[in-house]
Amino acid sequence: MIQSNKVISFTLAYRDKIGILSIYFPIYHNRYREIFMEKCIQIGLFGLGTVGKDLVNLLSNIQNPITENTGVPVKISKVVVANHKKNRGIDTSNFQIGTNPKLILDDNELDVVVELTGDKTFADSMITFCLNKGTPVVTANKALLAEKLRCLMQIARTTKTPFGFEASVGSGVPFLRFLRDGLSAERISEITGVLNSSTNLILDLMKEHKYDYSQALEVAKRKGYTESDPRLDVNGDDTAHKLCIVSGLSFNQEIPLDLLPIQGISGLSYRDLEVAEESGFGVKLIGHARINTSNLSAWVGPAFVPASHPLAAVSGIDNGLVITGRYTGRSFVQGKGAGSYNAALGVINDIIQIIQSRIQETGNFRYESRNPESSQKKTCFHPGGDNIEYVVRLENMVLIDEKTFLKKIFHEHHVNIAGLLNDFQKEASSGKTVYLKTEPCTWQQICSALNQLQFKTDNRIRVKVFRAL
Repeated sequence: MIQSNKVISFTLAYRDKIGILSIYFPIYHNRYREIFMEKCIQIGLFGLGTVGKDLVNLLSNIQNPITENTGVPVKISKVVVANHKKNRGIDTSNFQIGTNPKLILDDNELDVVVELTGDKTFADSMITFCLNKGTPVVTANKALLAEKLRCLMQIARTTKTPFGFEASVGSGVPFLRFLRDGLSAERISEITGVLNSSTNLILDLMKEHKYDYSQALEVAKRKGYTESDPRLDVNGDDTAHKLCIVSGLSFNQEIPLDLLPIQGISGLSYRDLEVAEESGFGVKLIGHARINTSNLSAWVGPAFVPASHPLAAVSGIDNGLVITGRYTGRSFVQGKGAGSYNAALGVINDIIQIIQSRIQETGNFRYESRNPESSQKKTCFHPGGDNIEYVVRLENMVLIDEKTFLKKIFHEHHVNIAGLLNDFQKEASSGKTVYLKTEPCTWQQICSALNQLQFKTDNRIRVKVFRAL
């Protein structure tokens, strides 16, 4: 095994001693590589869905990417699934397949365990068991990591067991590796991202073809870019999970998922995107987190993004992440964030790093971007976010004098109207929708003002709020 808490064979013990010597005496390093490469790396896989099948196909190739990059032979030897009789559409004769988790958990010869089930509770117990046992783990389970990342990394750190999860955010785009390695010395203060490909594509379809939301959703489904049940994407939950993971690596602070304000895109219309474009904005589903000396604030929701902002140009199934640091300023990473093939490549990247961490002189594996015991002072989570500008959509504005009425209510809740994005008099007089932009205020202030407005008008006026970057 690459790493184990149990007694290992003389050969592997001898190999590890040479590995340690190679740190101090480079002459031993080549011998270490030779001994290590004699052993084929064996992988145990939980789950054989779309990502799992692509992983099997990639590693079944004569020139599989792991062997090409490390020189070490590798194979998937055991797979655990819910139904082993199901036709997967791939050749399963090259590995042992079954339904009992012990098939993998009791095998002390496996070098890496890959978890791709998507089941949060099952994955938690399997990953925890393997890390405590000392078996390296790779997962793409974003829902689990959003809640348990810090806990699982602590186990990995304590047992000195590699734990990879690159594919959980951005599929094959190395967002997390950039945070861990590229910005390891940076003090990150803010992260803002387009982290869900399905919603980004839907918004593009609405804009380009003047579709309403339901039409764009159906087209995205037909193109195969959404799940059969797309609610996890369009309701903002997938973006929230990824934001929690990225924030955990960036700030060494957890975002309480149950307190995180989350809004999806189902309430958007083509007119929203049209008005935004006329005013120099694009509309994106954004995940945002910011930390300062007193609090950590975060939110997920559709936002008006200035055309000059890097995320405004993130289109189709691409993801993008803007990272603001104290010393380096603003950094931007972009790439394709959808597709089982890309996710499988993200898994492979982690396996490669695990192997290389063992055959290189140091033998180190990076668990996170910074020392968990150092850096930033513990802060309180502030779900509303800092003072920012908002764009408010008001439907059923039928009276001209309601402009004064609006200003009065907003003023009572310390919200000032900065300007209008369309002609208030023209739109209101014809019973159409009005868009206005506020000066910076808190989420609580804007919500209080709009709740009061709806109360005063017996809910006749319908509202939609967008944050503005």
